[in-house]
Amino acid sequence: MTDKKNRPPILCFGTDWDFGVTSRTHVMTRLGRDYDILYVSKPPPIRKAVSSGNYLIRPCIRSIEHGLRVVQFPAYLSTSYRPWVERLFMPRRVRMIRRMLNRMSPHDPLLYVWSPNAAPYLPYFPQCRVLYHVFDNHAALRGVPHIEGDHLIARRADAIVTVSRSLAGEYSFAPREPEVIHNGVDYATFSVKVAAGDEPSDLRRIPRPRLSVVAKFSNFVSYRVLQSLADTGRYELVLVGPQLPLTDDNQAAFRKLTAHDHVSWLGPKPHDEVAKYLWFSDVCLIPLDDVPNTRFCATPLKLFEYFAAGRPVVSTQLPDMQSFGGLLRFASTIDDWTAQIDAALTEDNEQLQQARRALAEQNSWDRISQRVAGIVDRIMHERPTVTMRT
Repeated sequence: MTDKKNRPPILCFGTDWDFGVTSRTHVMTRLGRDYDILYVSKPPPIRKAVSSGNYLIRPCIRSIEHGLRVVQFPAYLSTSYRPWVERLFMPRRVRMIRRMLNRMSPHDPLLYVWSPNAAPYLPYFPQCRVLYHVFDNHAALRGVPHIEGDHLIARRADAIVTVSRSLAGEYSFAPREPEVIHNGVDYATFSVKVAAGDEPSDLRRIPRPRLSVVAKFSNFVSYRVLQSLADTGRYELVLVGPQLPLTDDNQAAFRKLTAHDHVSWLGPKPHDEVAKYLWFSDVCLIPLDDVPNTRFCATPLKLFEYFAAGRPVVSTQLPDMQSFGGLLRFASTIDDWTAQIDAALTEDNEQLQQARRALAEQNSWDRISQRVAGIVDRIMHERPTVTMRT
């Protein structure tokens, strides 16, 4: 068992912890086995925080598991879009963080950064090491303020991790060359065979062949492709996951799609229940729209989840997925999609299923977190730990 007392804690600045099961939750939960971690969840907008009536005065601190704690600031310190208000709030947030850290360890923390939103915190911790884990094309998605924050963190970072080679190429300006670590899979959850009697009741009524899409239905999904596949009348589309805020055009497209006779939108499911839907699917799909972020996407979270269940996969072409070409199929035009789906339905076999599971196991979150832990240990040894100033 690791002696955490002799290790510096990790101060993590991430997205909203309660957004769902993400790469952030997978990695930080596992790192918590070896480190004490304080995860600062992104504050909600101030109006939303106040209207909820929760934690108006004091922060909410939750112990997740192992050494991982998640903190949510009180409502009066929530995110404001007025710069002068943020300048007023930031020192108060930092004081709260420092009090929590002082109770955890006498050492300076390592700053583990997942989002450009953390850039304003960095000047308050000038002596701390920084690991920047880039899981999105932040600049293309959110504009100038995020570009500035993204560049500031990258120049300060002692190590940068990106989820794709394409994304790593965007950080040629940074002093440190990024290390590429793809997204992974909770292999123990998705690889366990589901008995026929455990087929979900809302899935059992849907005829076969079933084409499944497990996703957060956002503006990245190609609703045009899904609509065209439904219109063939040859397949049953099963959509599993929540709907996120959409543009007006995509909202209309999603509404039309889910009303189709050959489409069943089953809504969000608990993380450990999703595997049951995959095991009773015939082909799984990753249909992404041509938006800036998809060009930097490495391995969508669902790819290795599909593979762990042994399912055949048809996907939009992504640069970093070419090396898996023998185990999944790519499509661009609608004719490509139907041809590749038909081939996947007829040519799948036990040997291919075992090969997909083996690749998924190689990319489990446990293995990926071990690689990340190696980077954390390395940069901690590059710069010695000092006693934190109060």
